[in-house]
Amino acid sequence: MAAKKSSGKGKRYTDAEKAEVLAFVENYGRGGASAAAKKFGVSPLTISSWRKAAGAGRGRSRAPSTAIDRDEVLRLLADKGFKVVRLANALTGEILEEKIDPKVEKLGLDFGGLKGKADDSVTYVTQTRGQVLVTLTLDRLLTITGIKP
Repeated sequence: MAAKKSSGKGKRYTDAEKAEVLAFVENYGRGGASAAAKKFGVSPLTISSWRKAAGAGRGRSRAPSTAIDRDEVLRLLADKGFKVVRLANALTGEILEEKIDPKVEKLGLDFGGLKGKADDSVTYVTQTRGQVLVTLTLDRLLTITGIKP
């Protein structure tokens, strides 16, 4: 017995439904299309075609990295439990002495951002989309952790 032919037409989605799925994918970040497929019951291929039609293309667009304020990074590190102690002049705000956790000092942080080829002696700190990014070469990571290849 011959198999029944399908009409070739699947479920149709409204523009509002498509927009909801695409917004979910964008906000979710990496793996968003797979998560949306499971959550909304839409195939990943369909989501991909919607993203292309919307001009999103493949993957997320990369926001430019920007330099980050050193004080902000030290505050974030202190919030994570690293010891950051500053002695400052109360009148001028000038920092007289600064003691930073040796683990952080060992990183040799550069707050200007990566401009070209990475230097094996520097750990670069930048900010993209509100997230602090730390970039270092594999050789630098192995040196800092004491792992010998």
